[in-house]
Amino acid sequence: MLDDIDARPGSTASLLRTLVGLFLRPLGGWISAADLVALAGDLGIESAAARTGIARLKQKGLLIAERSGPIGYRLNPAAISMLERGDRRIFRMREMTDADTWCLVSFSIPESARSIRHQLRRRLHWIGAGVVSPALWICPGHLQAEALQILEELDARRWATLFQASAPSSLAPSSRPRRSGGTWLRCAPSTSRSRSL
Repeated sequence: MLDDIDARPGSTASLLRTLVGLFLRPLGGWISAADLVALAGDLGIESAAARTGIARLKQKGLLIAERSGPIGYRLNPAAISMLERGDRRIFRMREMTDADTWCLVSFSIPESARSIRHQLRRRLHWIGAGVVSPALWICPGHLQAEALQILEELDARRWATLFQASAPSSLAPSSRPRRSGGTWLRCAPSTSRSRSL
């Protein structure tokens, strides 16, 4: 799973993935193994660690070994959408306003598809979604297309529902719930009595 590449910030895998994402696409998608190890060296990665990291990126499906003259690697075409999503998050940060919508992703994935459920949660987290409950996630509305793409790539659309929501409108001060002891109370606007919710 291409979006499922674990990499601690500053780790060899993270630095190599950054190199691949930033430079390999503009270079036509291919680089010799020696040049990739040399670039990693410029980042302070020892050549043995670079080779191990490159092998892991190949194993994860980000790179494809290819020989066109010297031994080298080609960017897996299936990884381009993942890298483009990363570009949007890194280079085009977007702040939400009160008028922006939210996307809720609700899912109920059977135990027989546990690995898909695990991948879905990891990939939703990767795009910046947050957990409301284990099977309900929330993300900014502008990420809805990415959430839908993840569901489709995992073939999990049949188990999920996406909702678009707006920010809740604030309640008038007299109708806001308030806590009294262990009970939530709502003040009735026309009387001073309170009732339990």
